[in-house]
Amino acid sequence: MTHSLHDISWRTPGKFDSDKIFTAEDLKKVQKIKGIENKSKKTEALGKLLEFFSRGKIVPSADVPCNVVTIGSKILMHHKHDDATLELTVATTKNGDNQISVLSPLGLATLGLGVSDNIEFYSQKGIQFLTIDKILYQPQAFGAVA
Repeated sequence: MTHSLHDISWRTPGKFDSDKIFTAEDLKKVQKIKGIENKSKKTEALGKLLEFFSRGKIVPSADVPCNVVTIGSKILMHHKHDDATLELTVATTKNGDNQISVLSPLGLATLGLGVSDNIEFYSQKGIQFLTIDKILYQPQAFGAVA
C-alpha cells in the first residue's frame, strides 16, 4: 500500500494497514495531540495517523509484541542502497536529535511495523529503501509507558 503526505510518500511492501499493531495508550497520546493541534499540515498527518489506527489492530500495552514499533521505541534501521544505519526514537513530537515525530512521514510509516519490515520512500532525493533491523528499546517491553 502506498501512502502520501505532502511531497514524500512511502510504501510498506507486504504489509497492509490492517496488519499494523498499535497500543491503546499510543492511541490516547495521538488523540491528546489532536485535541491541541490546529496547524493544517499537522492536522492532515493526525488524520492519516488516526486512519491507520482505525484500520489496524489496537491492543492493550501489555499485549503488544516486543518486536513492534510503538511511541517511545528506539529503532535501528538501514538504507538498503548503501547500508547506512539510522538509530531513531519515535516520539509524539521531535524534541531532540535522533527523534522522529509520529506525525512525520517516517514516523507515520514506522509506527505499528515490526522488525524486518521494509519501507520505500519517494522523496526529492529519489527512492529510498529502509528496513527496520532491530528495536533497541520498546517502553512496553520494559513495563514502561512512553
